Amino acid sequence: MRLDGILDKAPDRYKVAIVLSRRVLQLQQGSYPLVETKEKNPIAIALEEMAQGKIIVNMPVA
Repeated sequence: MRLDGILDKAPDRYKVAIVLSRRVLQLQQGSYPLVETKEKNPIAIALEEMAQGKIIVNMPVA
């Protein structure tokens, strides 16, 4: 999995970091993964979810 591909999907890398950190916290608190994976690391799971388009970073319109 390439981080570049994930960053290409979102206009702001800082927003990506925030969304991923929130998702990692959800996974650590017991949420089920949105993708099938053998990974146990919540960071790797969250990255895979974003790479597969299961997590979308929305930017508010000003």
